Amino acid sequence: MDPAGGIWSTTRDLIRYARFHFGVGSRGGPARVVQTESLARMQEPAIALPGVSMAMGRSWFVQDIAGLRVIAHAGETNGHFTRFVAISDRDVAIVVLTNNGDGGNPAVDAVVEAVWTHYPGLAALSERFGFDAQWLVPPETPTRTLTPAQLAAYTGRYADPDQTLIVTVRDGVLELTYEPGPPPPVAPVAKAPPAPPTPLAFIAEDVAAWDGFRLPFVRDADGVVQGVAVSLWFVPRVGEEPGG
Repeated sequence: MDPAGGIWSTTRDLIRYARFHFGVGSRGGPARVVQTESLARMQEPAIALPGVSMAMGRSWFVQDIAGLRVIAHAGETNGHFTRFVAISDRDVAIVVLTNNGDGGNPAVDAVVEAVWTHYPGLAALSERFGFDAQWLVPPETPTRTLTPAQLAAYTGRYADPDQTLIVTVRDGVLELTYEPGPPPPVAPVAKAPPAPPTPLAFIAEDVAAWDGFRLPFVRDADGVVQGVAVSLWFVPRVGEEPGG
């Protein structure tokens, strides 16, 4: 399958792209294409991601850990997995491209983790950098008790074309029922029945634990819950009541 956007590249080309982004400040080369001020702004946090200590830049994922700013982006499509990670202050870049099917993602993560372990001065990033480290909830994480009124603020139906999440309260516990979207027309497979409801436990303000992962609820300026962040995808609230 054509990579998203139809752009094909190599690890060597992407390392050149990393060097381009390392040219902020003293090196004049990138200024011929992009002003150094604009290049630097691309690596700054522009908007925080809900529920995790990561932010979006333009359009990098930006994470500050132990005094190091890491910019990164990932991609996957039909068994192809990629990682692009760079630390401008250290002139370190990691590019991994795989076509290893379902095993590609763990393989990519293992490569990146190995760099943190073996490269001098980067050990603090081990097990703290990246999407999995941010979204996974350790088993020993303490939970919070919410009042019935607080729980009611989260109930409703959240949906996009790929999924529907129905959040209800039963016996003082918030529960989530997940329904996958319809299969694509080219694959005439019967739609799977909804999974049984899963209890949600809150681990922080507006952040619940769902099957070991963080599920941040997103409020608007008036404090009304308008959606949830399923991994990096915003799923809007489409009904106040489960059937609405």
